[in-house]
Amino acid sequence: MGRASNPLLRHLGMVIHPPMLYLGFVGFTIPFAFAFAALATGQLGSSWLRATRRWALVACYSSAWGLLLGGPVGV
Repeated sequence: MGRASNPLLRHLGMVIHPPMLYLGFVGFTIPFAFAFAALATGQLGSSWLRATRRWALVACYSSAWGLLLGGPVGV
């Protein structure tokens, strides 16, 4: 009646894939908030860029790792 689950879904990368993508998506809210505040206040200098560079890099790297871990394994 029921079939076994897909063996690709039992891979460790598929366990880590969703939290890494979530961390990437949530991590981009900090640079977005700073950019929105800079636009709203009219202070369009580069100070907010320096303040959010690390947040943007961490979010980008975690999104990339999430995509790599969720890619086809052993196909």
